[in-house]
Amino acid sequence: MSHRVFHKHQVCYHLYADDKQAYVSVPVSDISLASYSLQNCISDISSWCSSRRLQLNVTELIWFGSRQMISKLSDCDLPLDIDTIVIHPAQSVCDLVS
Repeated sequence: MSHRVFHKHQVCYHLYADDKQAYVSVPVSDISLASYSLQNCISDISSWCSSRRLQLNVTELIWFGSRQMISKLSDCDLPLDIDTIVIHPAQSVCDLVS
């Protein structure tokens, strides 16, 4: 399931037992495209889950880059709008894989 959705949106991923990580690597100039791809990918996965009576909890978002690169992002580039939910970036996140 998920593999096809990620590939369709050209989003990289890590899948764990009950955890998914989606990510893209782009230059700052393409951040809008990255946001668009992630938003659409997560929306499609959410629809797939809903059709199977599963709930997708999108809880964390982080943008990685140098301080100079992150400072080039506008405030409208930072959050992701997924259906009716807005996900704001965190300063740090916990990665379950060590």
